[in-house]
Amino acid sequence: MEKVHGEVLTERHLALFGAILQCFAHYELTIEHVIAAVLQTDDSSIAILMRHLDFIGKRSALLELLQRRSIPGDQWERIFAFLAVPRSHVELREHIAHSTWVASPEPRSIQPNWILRPSPGIEPSHHLGHKLEEGGYTLEMLSDVAAKLAHSHAAFRAYLAEAGLIRS
Repeated sequence: MEKVHGEVLTERHLALFGAILQCFAHYELTIEHVIAAVLQTDDSSIAILMRHLDFIGKRSALLELLQRRSIPGDQWERIFAFLAVPRSHVELREHIAHSTWVASPEPRSIQPNWILRPSPGIEPSHHLGHKLEEGGYTLEMLSDVAAKLAHSHAAFRAYLAEAGLIRS
């Protein structure tokens, strides 16, 4: 695989990074569509109101709105479960968007090139999804994440349509 700009990332890495970011964008847009449908307003108004929120903010807004609107508990639980899939990969998404990457000590793996490396005794305040202490990200792992996000999003949209929580 061809290296891009002499760095550790190949074109395949960049394609998978793009696929993962695109999946998050699909989730965010779907969340906006659900909120618009629940509030019976146009999608563009919701997009304007939510434009400064990231995935976590939009996810929280949707879940809180659905609780306030008193949707059945089983529907809320299903939506929460569907949104747990991308939630578990938010840390990777943030690394893709905000880090440069270097070769990992693990074979055929990459990891974010953090400027500040915490001491081994200090734990970050949150751990979401893959923990880098277990090694870097292989192409296979990135491919699996992208496929899992895409499949989960398709199932999420199908459920929302079935439940009448999204316009077709």
